Amino acid sequence: MAKLTARTVEAAKGNLMLADGNGLYLRVRETGAKSWFLRYQIAGRRRDCGLGPFPEISLAEARDAAIDMRRMIATGADPIEARREEERKQAAVTLSEAVDEFIAANGHTWVAEYRTRWRRIFDLHAAPLLGKRVDEITTTDVLKVLTPLWQTKYKTGNRLRGFMEQVLDAATVKGQRTGENPARWRGHLSHVLPNAARGSIVHHRALPYAEVPEFLDAVRAVGSTWARALEFVALSACRGGEVVGATWGEVDREKNLLVISAKRMKMRIEHRVPLTPRMLEILDEMEALRPGGIKPTDRIFPSRLTTVRTNSMWELVRTVGYGTRLTTHGLRSVFRTWAAEATDTPGEIAEMCLAHQVGNAVERAYRRGDMLERRRQLMLAWHNHCMAVADNNVIQFATGGR
Repeated sequence: MAKLTARTVEAAKGNLMLADGNGLYLRVRETGAKSWFLRYQIAGRRRDCGLGPFPEISLAEARDAAIDMRRMIATGADPIEARREEERKQAAVTLSEAVDEFIAANGHTWVAEYRTRWRRIFDLHAAPLLGKRVDEITTTDVLKVLTPLWQTKYKTGNRLRGFMEQVLDAATVKGQRTGENPARWRGHLSHVLPNAARGSIVHHRALPYAEVPEFLDAVRAVGSTWARALEFVALSACRGGEVVGATWGEVDREKNLLVISAKRMKMRIEHRVPLTPRMLEILDEMEALRPGGIKPTDRIFPSRLTTVRTNSMWELVRTVGYGTRLTTHGLRSVFRTWAAEATDTPGEIAEMCLAHQVGNAVERAYRRGDMLERRRQLMLAWHNHCMAVADNNVIQFATGGR
């Protein structure tokens, strides 16, 4: 086969391919565009690898590039796959960068506390991996950070694993990595970690409900913004994040309600919280601390740290001597136990006070109300229990109608 010449390449026209030998070709388009490619076989498969356009790549340069590729092929490597791998490396980001990208893309739909939690959990427990490119992270790497947590801090470890799986999935979609997700649970880490996790799940610590009035007396004596927020959490049976993120615009004084918007709720459904007497007093106390007035967007429980945080309330639990017996979230368990054991409240009403979904999808589709007035009765009884109001700890509910 005759070799191409610079003149032949320059003069070529039409829709054709010209061979230079040893797999090097010049492809000519009807438009006049010309480009080089090397045709080769590897593992029984024919492949065409582009070398670049003419005249940017001359005949001599195309021949040199083809020689380099044939040397690579002789070692069993595929030039196309090698090029793709290099492109992936150039596009890859570190795990730390991928976490920031994920939070930036999705965090606007989260409660502010969750955005902080995502970043913090990686910084505290995945520090050895933060500087690694996402395409270099292996299952071994993931297990090195998860295994120490699995026995002693299962909830934290499981949360980190879930966060990492989502971040790496997003990186795969963006072309920053390929292959199986090393943090994937089903059919992967589930074969390695479940035995270590079994039996290590610890429920949130919760007091006997009879001790709640004494606990709240100790909290109330502190008198800080954090103390008021913690007491509000206990009386409302809300999640800590729902309380610390509450704004004055969510307070309906006429109807005595705190209306938490759907975007701030775990289930993304608006939640109306009946305000009981002590909760109203707490709001009055917080308002009195703002002599310059309040705006609807202002947080109800501000502090020098911009806003009270759930870990601030947890520190207060420890300060008043209940750190080994109670967590902030455990207050919700106390409320639920009290409702089940000290009242005749239907379970669905107590669950709705906790903003839990009740019933299956069909039942929820037909039940459009949130049983507000019946929940208000229960929350008032809970208030009376927490404030140790005598002879008003038990309430009866009619079994008919809603």
